[in-house]
Amino acid sequence: MKNGINLAVIIMLITSPFLIMEASSHTPEDMEIEYDPDMQILSVTITHKVDDPERHYIYKVEIVKNYALYRIELYPNQPTKDTFTYTYPVEADIGDELIVNAHCSIFGTITRSLIIKGDNLPPNTPTIYGPKRCKPEESYDYKFKAKDPDRDDIWYFINWGDSKSIYIYGPYNSGEEIILSKNWTVKGTYVITCWARDSYYQDSENATLKVTIPRNKYSTNLWLLQLLKRFPNMLPIIRTLLKLHVK
Repeated sequence: MKNGINLAVIIMLITSPFLIMEASSHTPEDMEIEYDPDMQILSVTITHKVDDPERHYIYKVEIVKNYALYRIELYPNQPTKDTFTYTYPVEADIGDELIVNAHCSIFGTITRSLIIKGDNLPPNTPTIYGPKRCKPEESYDYKFKAKDPDRDDIWYFINWGDSKSIYIYGPYNSGEEIILSKNWTVKGTYVITCWARDSYYQDSENATLKVTIPRNKYSTNLWLLQLLKRFPNMLPIIRTLLKLHVK
């Protein structure tokens, strides 16, 4: 019995430092990353509160660019007991994604990411493809497409020309083509107007497409037949007018 107790005490004495160390260890509290595109410098600010930065510290920082390992830095300690900043030269272009992993020497990892952006630019002027001459009351497909230089998502704002209403479609990926159907019931000329807006409320220039809906001959003939049915005595007059028109 005594041997069993002594063995338990020995195990506790051996493992207690590790238990205490594990209890005091933790994942880093916070990390912020910033990129200076002019200097091509990545700044990594880590908050990792410890009592002894020589024994408990951030020992490894990994930088991943576009899902490929770009750089690994190893450290024997950390500069302070709480918050500190490391800087790294990183060549990156607009649209590249950077991921940073910071590893504690005892336990835990923190991860942050960012996408490189320059000065935000508005989307390019959309293109509109579709028929320019249509029959009334028939649906036609129109294709709209715009690209954003920053690869931001895009919303399309469209006025079909038959009212003051503006219809909003989106979000869509930059460069993604959308197809919308439209029909007009009244003859006339309509101007489709479209512009694109990105995630930062930057608008493109307007694109337009003029669509002509000619008079429906069937509707005209139907109206004339209804008129003659109501006023049958007008038939000789209409015949005379038609003869004059032909001459």
